[in-house]
Amino acid sequence: MCHYALAPGGVWQQLALFGTSNLNNAPCMIEGQFGATAELDFGNFELCVAHDGEIQHWFRDNHGSQAWYQTATFGQGITRVVALLESSFGFDLEVIAQTFDGHHQHFWRDASGWNTGVTIN
Repeated sequence: MCHYALAPGGVWQQLALFGTSNLNNAPCMIEGQFGATAELDFGNFELCVAHDGEIQHWFRDNHGSQAWYQTATFGQGITRVVALLESSFGFDLEVIAQTFDGHHQHFWRDASGWNTGVTIN
């Protein structure tokens, strides 16, 4: 995956090349609250992408090294990640992913790690 940023003058600059190559689906990414030190401060980038039937979670510490780190692989039978959000319920990350059979699976991350939620038909 490639991480680009818009530089002054309207030129796109590649900041990082990371993760798995040959993906056949798009990742979902948000800027979360984790890493923010105040209400108006910026947090970490959080990214989830499907690869080989599983979901990979990556984050970028926007205050530290600014490198991308893979923190978890979870789920099974996944074709693509449809949505990624940070809920107001404990600031947990939540993912909706499409499965091989066309259903949608809910996952969420809390202090114990990634959990499998309900299947949405």
